[in-house]
Amino acid sequence: MGEKNSTKKLVWYVLFALVTVVCCYLFVVVFFYFIYPYNISLKLAFWPFVSEEQVGQMYSEATVKVTFKYQNDEFEDEEISVVGVNIDKNGYILFPFSEISACTDYSQIKVLTAAGTVYSGTFIYGNKDYNLALIKCENAANGKVKIPFVKVFGSSDYSSVGRVIVANSKLITSSVWNGYMEDTGYVHPHVTKNGANEDVLSYTIEDGFIINIKGSLAFNGGAVFDKNARLLGFSYKDTLSIESSALENGEYFVMPAYAVKLFYADAVKAYKSKETYKNTLVSSFNGFDKTEGNKMKDLKKDDAGEEKFYFNGDWQAISSDFDHFLTSDIQGYYLFTDFNYTDKNIAKNAVITSVSVDGKKTDIEYKTDLFDALFAAKSGSTIKLTYQRFEGTEYNVGTLVFNA
Repeated sequence: MGEKNSTKKLVWYVLFALVTVVCCYLFVVVFFYFIYPYNISLKLAFWPFVSEEQVGQMYSEATVKVTFKYQNDEFEDEEISVVGVNIDKNGYILFPFSEISACTDYSQIKVLTAAGTVYSGTFIYGNKDYNLALIKCENAANGKVKIPFVKVFGSSDYSSVGRVIVANSKLITSSVWNGYMEDTGYVHPHVTKNGANEDVLSYTIEDGFIINIKGSLAFNGGAVFDKNARLLGFSYKDTLSIESSALENGEYFVMPAYAVKLFYADAVKAYKSKETYKNTLVSSFNGFDKTEGNKMKDLKKDDAGEEKFYFNGDWQAISSDFDHFLTSDIQGYYLFTDFNYTDKNIAKNAVITSVSVDGKKTDIEYKTDLFDALFAAKSGSTIKLTYQRFEGTEYNVGTLVFNA
């Protein structure tokens, strides 16, 4: 008799525990899905039973239209609009930096949401090497920005991503596209036009990827997400035509967004302290990797037939050191100007082949290999640079050690 009662009690305890768990789960779902609907990543984590169409609709709610008002060279008012994505509950909007390269001196930023809300924007930081820019939504009622937001994919390795969803601001187009990851290791510099309508390498897009979107004939650019409410990157305007001959119909190159994590916290911290964020260590490096260098070379020849390349906003003569770098088998980051940081120096025309931060070594093939490591360095970190310099018929190896 006692055993039966014990069994009954155990059953009731188990049932009570199950009911409690289910009720708590439903409460969490109701809270995040209906009462606090802005965190899309949490909504999908707690209630993943939604169709791709519904998920795409959520993503389009997180995308916004950012409009920059500026004066052109004729002092006429013009506007540039770009698709951005809210990545924080406080309204920090991410978008491709290259899209606003024409309006360095803007008078107004407006953020228009899918719900019809309009916020004033404040420019926080832009990085041309990662081609990412960050602004902050202001003038929110009660200080609360009511735009759904998503997380940013936190890795440069996209091999685990399969299906993707492309969404755009409803104010530009209401379409949402489904697709899949096709190539996770695509690298291509971004060639654009300068003021003289000449092809120049202005922004660098490194370690991107290719997606394939079904029924994409109407696609004109937008933000790319995975199914776990993470922003993967952007495919927009100029990037749609990159190496068009190499891309089939429905294939698009995507500028990755993961690198925002490298500067986001420091940029926001500086903004809150009413300061302008600048990573002085990273900004001490002025140069390019081999992929960029080969793309810049042969862009132009002067009247005497001398080859020129476009860098730092001007045409430059191709030096013998530059030629040695491009024709050698050395991979690395070519210093176009002297590296100078806290009185530590490496003369220009050297090639930085590896960087070590607190003992963690990274061999450099692309510019972002170097910058990823440098952005991750904390104040006081020990930095070791290994470099090579062409002298006579061979390269001599050198090292430089300093503290960040």
